[in-house]
Amino acid sequence: MIINAQPWTDEQDYLDRTGRWILAGGRYNAIHPDYFAAAEKTDRQAVLITMGGEDPANDTAWIARTVGDMLTGYRVLVVIGPAHPDRAGAITAIRQYLPQAEIIHAPPSLIPAAERSFLALSAGGTSCCELQAAGVAVAALAVEEHQITFIKALEHLGGIVPLAGPAPVCSSRPAEPVRTILRRLLSDAAWRNERITLGKTLFPAPGGRYLARSLMEILP
Repeated sequence: MIINAQPWTDEQDYLDRTGRWILAGGRYNAIHPDYFAAAEKTDRQAVLITMGGEDPANDTAWIARTVGDMLTGYRVLVVIGPAHPDRAGAITAIRQYLPQAEIIHAPPSLIPAAERSFLALSAGGTSCCELQAAGVAVAALAVEEHQITFIKALEHLGGIVPLAGPAPVCSSRPAEPVRTILRRLLSDAAWRNERITLGKTLFPAPGGRYLARSLMEILP
């Protein structure tokens, strides 16, 4: 049995083989139902910055330095993951360039942050899918090479907007493309809301119950 919950896949992507079952597509997602409930929240005024559990190149600090001035006047939530290699450096940059930010250390879930946010600058992992299900506009930054393909696939479906690719030295990454994307996401509500709508379409409902029912029908 193969279970692939990526929204750009379906059963037709796999060769038909006797005795093999394929469950493919976003309807089989394992996203927590509370993310979908978050999409119904109103008065969401925060911008969320979350670069994943590891953030190997400290892109959290780079984001703070690069766009901090653009977020003056916005509520900002910055999540620092449990395996961040330079937590002190990230906090220093946040306090300097995003002094209004609320720093959240290693939360067990992004659900509380998603409930408060209308926009997220996110690493290109599972959180992209969770935040789209939560009705958050997502601009994704690939913090590792393998995330590039993932982000491109989601971009092709119209939901997320790519920010930048990984850089061994963050200072070598150009800032202006990121600033241009963020500027549009902040100023163009119609375009931002279109991204939100498309993202929610990819993950319209929690998939756990659907997956369980499908497995019960297949397994003896």
